Amino acid sequence: MYSTHLIYIENKSRIDIYTTEEITPAQMQELANLNTRIYTAVQDDLLVTYILDYSRMIVDYEEVAIATSWDSFNAVLTDALVLGYSTRLPAYQPNTRIPTNPVKVWDALATFNTFNLDYGDYLTGKYNLFVYRWLLHDLRISIQEGCTGDMPNLGRCLPVVNGFVCRPAYDTTNNALYALDGAKLCWHNYKYSTPEVQLLDFTSVADIETVSIHNEDKYVNGDALFSASPDDTRWSFILTGYDLSKYTAILVLGGIMILPDEYGLLSNEQIYVDIDKFPFNKALPLRRMLEEESVSSAEIAYKVKPYHEQLKDEFNTELSTNSFILLVKTNRLYINRSKTLDSWKNYNTVNDFDRNNAILINSATGTIRNFHLDRLADRNELIIQNHENIYINCDSRNKTQISFIEPDCRHHNFQDINHCTCTGLKILGDINE
Repeated sequence: MYSTHLIYIENKSRIDIYTTEEITPAQMQELANLNTRIYTAVQDDLLVTYILDYSRMIVDYEEVAIATSWDSFNAVLTDALVLGYSTRLPAYQPNTRIPTNPVKVWDALATFNTFNLDYGDYLTGKYNLFVYRWLLHDLRISIQEGCTGDMPNLGRCLPVVNGFVCRPAYDTTNNALYALDGAKLCWHNYKYSTPEVQLLDFTSVADIETVSIHNEDKYVNGDALFSASPDDTRWSFILTGYDLSKYTAILVLGGIMILPDEYGLLSNEQIYVDIDKFPFNKALPLRRMLEEESVSSAEIAYKVKPYHEQLKDEFNTELSTNSFILLVKTNRLYINRSKTLDSWKNYNTVNDFDRNNAILINSATGTIRNFHLDRLADRNELIIQNHENIYINCDSRNKTQISFIEPDCRHHNFQDINHCTCTGLKILGDINE
């Protein structure tokens, strides 16, 4: 006798997990198509776990296809059927929510006795010089001398500063990671709250490398070539010389991370993205404020070009620190999106949330928020810093966006972009590379 416990649904690069109470066989059959693969985790009477290829079973075996409840599905299972349709489960340990090789998330300021953080300059190697601090635009991250505990391979890390992904530059000689222009994102003091510096650690997944994005005027061999559709809503990036069946791309535009389940593939060298689906109209004004608001907190308005223009300007620079493509040397990354949380509250119960591999995305801006877990006797509660109000004046892509801290104009409909929901996700590798 067999019983079903968990269901894993893989669609393109996304993988979701359900219990038998959350989904029925009838609902699963509606989801089945050429781009979706469904796995069921079943156990026998000896509690031995098997992963079954449900997508194949409903095509090959009529009794499975007509089963509309889990009782009727379990009744169909025989030793021969389980043996014939057993398969390997990607990204997770069988019959668990435990990922095999997740991207680990490090809180660089809260991980004691591990990291040094300094203002620095990657090109000159200067760092931690107080008198030059306004000229040192990069954030330098290194491992503390004598650290013997768990630590990342800095050469496989992607830095995130106050929510924005920064272009990494690794100094192999000194084992230091530079978040290019990352120090500029720390200039605004957010009413004296602690800066948020995180590392997305691909150590257990694969090697990483960065590729610049350029338009036709600036393109050279080794770059990603940018082009746009006639209506300027679909942007594509051609990575000549890279086989995307062997690499997985993570697109970073304006410091906002676009993951494999959010873009499409046109060929083994070309990806595309529907650019207006992402909240650049709110993210870019926030970035401008962080970069230009000094510790004096002048609290004036900061203007940003319409985001199509702003992003295209970066494709025309020699080296953009805000827009690039991260190539992960593995043929597949899986994305698990499992939580939507009201980040304005500091009492979200998240019992299945793992601080070490969960990423929290601000839904209004697409930026990455830092968080902590308060482990209580009966539950885990998610805690984040409550940032001050930041207001954006409009949503149109065709207008200049302006960010305020204390707006007093009543002629616009302002939105506080820090008062929003967040989405939790995990980036998962499949096997060790």
